[in-house]
Amino acid sequence: MKKRPRKELAVPSLLARRDRQPVLDNEGVVRLLRSEVRRAGGQSSWARRERVDRTMLNRILNRHKPPTKKIIRALKLCNAYASDDDEVAN
Repeated sequence: MKKRPRKELAVPSLLARRDRQPVLDNEGVVRLLRSEVRRAGGQSSWARRERVDRTMLNRILNRHKPPTKKIIRALKLCNAYASDDDEVAN
């Protein structure tokens, strides 16, 4: 039987329970990131506050790079992996 590739997904760490976890794909993470950047007053303000590189933040917001682990942690999310059939792996 052929193994399906797993997708990396972000899961809110405060809600990280084994049952019914909300899951965000990279697009969802970028939408959340945009919202947080707007709330902080801009990219420079958010990057300074979260101690992340502003140019990397800009590349992620413009979809040139996927969200990094540091960005995911700054959003208080954690990584989870799921197979193509959308079941969250343990």
